[in-house]
Amino acid sequence: MKNHIKSICCEKVDITLPSRFLKVFVLLTNSKNEPQKRCTWVNLKNELYRQYHYNEWGVPVHNDKKLFEMLILEGAQAGLSWETVLEKRENYRKAFDDFDPEKIAKYGESKKAKLLQNESIIRNRLKIKSAIQNPSIFKNSKRI
Repeated sequence: MKNHIKSICCEKVDITLPSRFLKVFVLLTNSKNEPQKRCTWVNLKNELYRQYHYNEWGVPVHNDKKLFEMLILEGAQAGLSWETVLEKRENYRKAFDDFDPEKIAKYGESKKAKLLQNESIIRNRLKIKSAIQNPSIFKNSKRI
């Protein structure tokens, strides 16, 4: 099932769409010379971005820790490219205790100050504040 879902973002769907929407797909071949589809927005020069597209983009996530990770990363992405955030993902993982909501919920002013000085992540004061507030919001959203 995962392979089927994974490929939905790049498969032509048998519905009527304006032609401008059908131009986002490009047919490539992989190392085995088999057809492989991808969206045109993928930067082929960036292996990390390509792997994200092929393995994560468009795949439903049901794991709370992974959802929480994406919440933090999506917040960091605001106003920037997703490619920029992907390049910093491992740095975020280290800086934010492997995206552990229980640990992040306990961050105080000293940890916030340390994050603001961390050059390996996006050091926007509001984005960091949001990431620290996210555990309580995330916890409350699971109750709905």
